[in-house]
Amino acid sequence: MNHYLKYIEEHIDEMFKEPNGNIKYPYTIPGGSYSTDLWDWDSFYSAKAIIAFIEYENKHKPGYLKEDFINKSKSSIKGNVLNFFELQKEDGFVPIMTTYDHILEDELYRMKENGSVNQHKPFLAQNALQASLFINDFTWLTKYIDNLDKYFSFYKKNQYHEPTGLYLFNNDVMIGIDNDPSVFGRPDRSTASIFLNSFLVEDFNSMIIILDKLKLKDKKEYYINELNNLKLSINKYCFDKYTNMYYSVDVNISTHETKYFHHGLNAFWNVIPLKIRSFLGLIPLYLNITDNMNKKMEIIDMVLSDDGLMSNYGIRTLSKNELMYSLAPSGNPSNWNGPIWGISNYIFIKVLFMNGYSGEAKHYLYKTIQMFENDIINNGSMSEYYNPDNGNPIMNHGFMNWNLLMIELLNYVE
Repeated sequence: MNHYLKYIEEHIDEMFKEPNGNIKYPYTIPGGSYSTDLWDWDSFYSAKAIIAFIEYENKHKPGYLKEDFINKSKSSIKGNVLNFFELQKEDGFVPIMTTYDHILEDELYRMKENGSVNQHKPFLAQNALQASLFINDFTWLTKYIDNLDKYFSFYKKNQYHEPTGLYLFNNDVMIGIDNDPSVFGRPDRSTASIFLNSFLVEDFNSMIIILDKLKLKDKKEYYINELNNLKLSINKYCFDKYTNMYYSVDVNISTHETKYFHHGLNAFWNVIPLKIRSFLGLIPLYLNITDNMNKKMEIIDMVLSDDGLMSNYGIRTLSKNELMYSLAPSGNPSNWNGPIWGISNYIFIKVLFMNGYSGEAKHYLYKTIQMFENDIINNGSMSEYYNPDNGNPIMNHGFMNWNLLMIELLNYVE
């Protein structure tokens, strides 16, 4: 563990970037090959990791962190959010990411004009809330409440599936879990992703807290209803009672009624579950969308006993028993079809801690840190994702981002 903590202390400054070209405010990067880009959910988790690091150091080494580092953290974590507000279009659209030279962001705007684009994944309100709590100031957000309203309105207008009350990815571009087989390679607007819908619940929840802090209670009721309705839809359509797991669902249901055919019992169901076993099924537990303790324990017990999902170093991003399982190195899209990622292990281990599985949680926490330390000792850095069987890095040395979140989980064992 000492190598892990020492490496972070020596390299965490590399996650901070000054304004550059198209990016007007200080911001954070994931590290590695993502040396200048600002990303949506990556910036949320990089900020979360930096905050966890600060809290850990203040607890164990009081006075170690200099004021300059704290101030840089505050300006960059707030800057992440300001940069996205700066890029927002009049219709509410916020791009998933930006670069100093506009290239990828401009491509997203072109896709929007053609009617098929995914906007900033549902972490904008979460990021704004996290920044406000960290800097202990919500007043700056007063100016941006309309921005957040428009951002949510864009989701409702462009990525909402009314028959189910779930939200869709419009296509498979930059979906976070890049090559998730429930979305990647499938028809446009066909998948209500468990990833997208679960984190949108949390984004609604963050908006409610922000409105409460700013005493804008007239807006709260709308978002409370949106949150509650979405939770109901997730539990109604995305949980499969036969396999005790949450899944994304196919909503592309249609029939071909003609003069002679299909005049009887047509397709009356709104979804078909995409029963692809992956760590994504744990996200509703991570975000407390599941409030039934027995259901939670049944899901966790099932996952822990599933040798397709479980490995020596944690949870595979995709079960090795799926046809799509692969450990191939890939950067565009990144490979989430089996390798271990820091964020997937973080979600898995946190779910264990949250639900009383402390022994199992500690085991996989220390195995994850050991995996990172072996990489640091042998290769001089951490990497983006790893082989689940032997813990060897697969690609993108220098990556940090959510790999730092094991520091937050150490608080559960101290």
